Amino acid sequence: MTPKRKKSIPLSAQEDHLLRFLHRQTGIPDGQFPQRVAEWHHLTAVFNEATGRNDSPEDILHYILNKRKNALWFRFDGTNQRMR
Repeated sequence: MTPKRKKSIPLSAQEDHLLRFLHRQTGIPDGQFPQRVAEWHHLTAVFNEATGRNDSPEDILHYILNKRKNALWFRFDGTNQRMR
């Protein structure tokens, strides 16, 4: 049996715009979120509070990674916050 592929959460254009804004504000590349759990969870909490949604941090990261994989998400290109 073939495992089911996880679908990305559906976001409205306004929700997508807000998530992009919040992600840029963190200065943290999406690939570092699993190592920076506090920031990742904070981003999710702020997004959920602002939108009235109840998405998990894993769902938010999955959405971002899917968009980036399809060249539909921004890259920091050296302007990101460095890990300490």
